[in-house]
Amino acid sequence: MIDQFTTQVSAQHFDWGYPGCQGNYDVALACDVLYEPYSVEPVANITPWLLNHRTGRLLLADPSHRTKDNRDRFLQLLGGQPKSAMLLQESSEVTIRMDEQDSLVQLQLLRMKQGQETVGLKLSAPGQD
Repeated sequence: MIDQFTTQVSAQHFDWGYPGCQGNYDVALACDVLYEPYSVEPVANITPWLLNHRTGRLLLADPSHRTKDNRDRFLQLLGGQPKSAMLLQESSEVTIRMDEQDSLVQLQLLRMKQGQETVGLKLSAPGQD
């Protein structure tokens, strides 16, 4: 049976190095964009401006073992933006198989913060519970 609902989906390639772009997207997919420490701040600065401020979501996928410090810094930067803060909604680690090799990938779903909202996954620094 064919679904009676139809959804129009569009995609656009985005250059993180060109911050003049703005959007009103419901979803942004970002894969392996936090590899280098110098990438973290520009990506964090532009992400909220690409998304719809009520419904926007970011799905971030990065190799678990390679970018943890950059990912932590990215989340800290996104959470601290006064008018465009984002909250971590879900986080999981999955194993993918590519070229006959297993790799761990950290998947994180972030959403735009609404008003004074503080609900989201609570992250603690290592050694803190």
